[in-house]
Amino acid sequence: MSKYLNELLRSFVDKILSTTTTFRGEPDFMYQLYDHIFTKHELQSTTLFYAIKITNYYTLNTHKNMIDIVGYFLEDNLVPNKLEQATIQNIKNLLHIFLYNNVFYYKDQIYALTKDSPNTMPLSDTLSNIYVFVWQKQILKQLQLNNEFFGRYKDQIFFTWNNGNEEKLGSFLQAIRDKSPNVQFQKLIASSVPFLNAFVQNQNGKLFSRIYRHPLIQGYSLPYEVGHAKLAHSDWLRSVLIRAVCYCSSV
Repeated sequence: MSKYLNELLRSFVDKILSTTTTFRGEPDFMYQLYDHIFTKHELQSTTLFYAIKITNYYTLNTHKNMIDIVGYFLEDNLVPNKLEQATIQNIKNLLHIFLYNNVFYYKDQIYALTKDSPNTMPLSDTLSNIYVFVWQKQILKQLQLNNEFFGRYKDQIFFTWNNGNEEKLGSFLQAIRDKSPNVQFQKLIASSVPFLNAFVQNQNGKLFSRIYRHPLIQGYSLPYEVGHAKLAHSDWLRSVLIRAVCYCSSV
């Protein structure tokens, strides 16, 4: 049932999500940020970068509210009230069966999930994507008025703030937090922030970027195992170099 629902919803959800900036990965984030700054909107010396990490991405809400949110999402975006051969009510009914019957076994006890579903299932990612898409509209509406850059990769959101008033932005996001307390997130706002293993910095109106190395994580090294061909090692090294080039503002 999970596989069927995910195959039914995923392509449709991805199509709707493409109406806002959705990053396919780290190089895509860098490409879209550079494209926005150099072709659409110049970086100001006062521009701040904002990075959000949703900490409860797979446990956003109760089963009932998650089903309701999916229903609202489909009603807003489905013209014929049907996705392939399944009506919106059919989909909600199947989601009800799937979510309310997800159980797991731990230390001789059987437990039921009261929020969302296991993060090992692709459907869980699709449901969380729908929920955050509906939630992020509160932020996106304000940013679009100011022609700010905005994008999301799963549980991480990045946007620019050209107003220069950090206090005003903090108040705005606190209002969103108060309005939707189910979505818990950590925020970082500064002229330089890490995002998706990239480090971006506003150096007096010029964009600087490089690979971000977390201080608590061991540095990246090439894997080595006996039996791998030289070609495999060459491919690993090549992919690391390409990744560095994609991130580096001086190349």
